[in-house]
Amino acid sequence: MSGLTTVNQAVRLILSLARTSANPRPRTAESGFYQEAIDSQAPAQLVRVGLDPALTVFPEISGHKNRFSIRFLSAEPGQRPAQQREDIDFRLTCCVF
Repeated sequence: MSGLTTVNQAVRLILSLARTSANPRPRTAESGFYQEAIDSQAPAQLVRVGLDPALTVFPEISGHKNRFSIRFLSAEPGQRPAQQREDIDFRLTCCVF
């Protein structure tokens, strides 16, 4: 693994630069769903979702060249994940390189 140290450092640097390229914006996912159009002049390469750790949900993110969507799901042991029906407040950061 020591041979990959240089690659690891480079990847960490690139991700750090991308993650700090934008400020988080407060957003609300109505009924557990959020969708946003992508700015064609400055498309995001990385989407970050920040949640209150007390929430028992996780994001499912999908997208293509024009928009992305986020569904917030909850999972109970032994059951399939289900979309939340309540509004979810979160922080959204659209990072660019």
